[in-house]
Amino acid sequence: MPKPLELTLIDSEGNKNHFKQERVPMRKMIEALQLQDEFEMGLIQTNVDGVTKKLEFVAGCFDDSRVTAESIIEGLDAREFKSKIQNIISNVMGMDDADPKEQEN
Repeated sequence: MPKPLELTLIDSEGNKNHFKQERVPMRKMIEALQLQDEFEMGLIQTNVDGVTKKLEFVAGCFDDSRVTAESIIEGLDAREFKSKIQNIISNVMGMDDADPKEQEN
C-alpha cells in the first residue's frame, strides 16, 4: 500500500494541524504530469506562478477543506517548501523521492 500524503500546518492560533490523505485519485497523477509539462515547456513564466500552481495542486490532493493554497502559504514554514511540497508532488507521481532537477523549479 502506498504511503499516505502528510502535511502539518500551523493555524492562526499557533496550533499544529496534521493532515493525512490515504487515497489519491489517478486524476491527480495526470494533473501532476500536466504541471510538469507546463514547467518544461516554459508555460509557467514566473517563480511566483510556479509556487502558486504547486500549492494549488497540493491543496487539491487533500480531502480536508482546511488544506488550501492559502492555508499552506500561512501555515508552512518557508524553509520547508521544497522538501514538503515537492515530495508530495513526487509521491503523487509515483516517485519515492523528489527529483533534484525538478525541485529547482
